[in-house]
Amino acid sequence: MVTQLDLFGNHVDVQAKDPIWRLKNRPAPDPNSPIVVSYGGGTNSTAMLIAMVLKGIKPDLILFADTGGELPETYEWVNTFSDWLHNQGFPSVTVVKRGKVEAVRERKALVVKWDVITKSFDWFLLSLYLGILSNGNQFFEYSNLYEKCITLKALPSRVFNKGECSINYKIKPQQSYLEGFYSDIIGDTKIRMFIGFHSEEIGRLINKKEDPFETEFYRKEYPLIEWGLNQKNCISLIESIGLGVPPKSSCFFCPNRKPSEVLFLKEKYPELYDAACFMEENFADRAKEIVGLGRTWRWLDLDKLSALEQLIIDNKQESRRCACID
Repeated sequence: MVTQLDLFGNHVDVQAKDPIWRLKNRPAPDPNSPIVVSYGGGTNSTAMLIAMVLKGIKPDLILFADTGGELPETYEWVNTFSDWLHNQGFPSVTVVKRGKVEAVRERKALVVKWDVITKSFDWFLLSLYLGILSNGNQFFEYSNLYEKCITLKALPSRVFNKGECSINYKIKPQQSYLEGFYSDIIGDTKIRMFIGFHSEEIGRLINKKEDPFETEFYRKEYPLIEWGLNQKNCISLIESIGLGVPPKSSCFFCPNRKPSEVLFLKEKYPELYDAACFMEENFADRAKEIVGLGRTWRWLDLDKLSALEQLIIDNKQESRRCACID
């Protein structure tokens, strides 16, 4: 039996499952394939784009999927960095969103919780809450992830350690946009999708259920891993252009926020903190193990946590990640 070796002398059958091995040994991309950057507005993907500017690797599109729930400073950063990219001769950032969702569900018995309604943080939420109470069937309509959770009396799927929110509000809006933009070539030439995982995040490839490198329409590439750039390298690259470092990019109501990050939200953006607490109060399907956005604790009860409890929660949150691109 002949043992097959790769270009580096490693046994193929032993190395084939190693993501680094696969990155080194995958075939070269089609030179006619467009390059698209999945931009999350955070540290990793920002550093990736700066490195691409320095290396002269110009993308055809840079997409930012807006869930409708990012912090104000993230939206400000995306606009600022988009201007910087434009000045470097790169495409500006294109913002994509999931379209409005409409659904009809057979009406079930509903109880108006007036104590919840009176705690609503503005008349918009009050009208939204009352709007789904009607005779006959229930009519649902929502345009972003927050509205979906309020309308369906739900919490983000990350509370239950699922990734539907990232899939439906980050990944699918980009794919829908690309399928329309490249309708003439998609399926014939794979789109090169650049994703900003840094070199210390190999686990994000290993833990993916689907193939992290190839799909029917996309060739996924991870330049930061191939270039050996870690988190510190990313921050240094960003600091070198003099715009400061982008804030952490995530929904303001993300269940993966640490207590310290929830406290920051409460102090800097009390209206967003109140909106997140309203989502908890509005949640209709409380289970014993899930009581709020903190899973086993409610953001509304943040002040009741001891320093030790906050530290334990922080340690748990370190290992939790969304499928969102940083």
